[in-house]
Amino acid sequence: MPAALTDDLSQSLTDNLSQTSISDDIGDDYLSFSFSKFGDKKHGLLCEPKEFRALIKHLKTLSQMTWTQVDAADRHGLGYEKLPSNQIKEKLPANCDTVLSFRYSNKKPFIGVREKNVFNIYYIDPSFDLYDHE
Repeated sequence: MPAALTDDLSQSLTDNLSQTSISDDIGDDYLSFSFSKFGDKKHGLLCEPKEFRALIKHLKTLSQMTWTQVDAADRHGLGYEKLPSNQIKEKLPANCDTVLSFRYSNKKPFIGVREKNVFNIYYIDPSFDLYDHE
């Protein structure tokens, strides 16, 4: 591989790593997402492919934001709302008291739990029946 190309790739990798590294102030970190706890039923892997595509597109936008930016955003825009876990009709971990509900395509929610800069996605709710909406 030519040295110039190697140097360009190395610089690109360094730039990307510096943007996604975990700092002392978690609010300044960019959002990361995990599907390791994603459901496998109606509100998870059995959702319609178009819903999953719309979610991925929205996650790409959110992953370019810091938690501080998301915290300041409107809950029906790029922000989120906090919900007590007992409002969720699907199973959640026993030690989970609160979940975050983000919105994607046409204000459809997806919920999960934040751990440092990683948002663990548990369920999506394209039919608005995962919890009671006000």
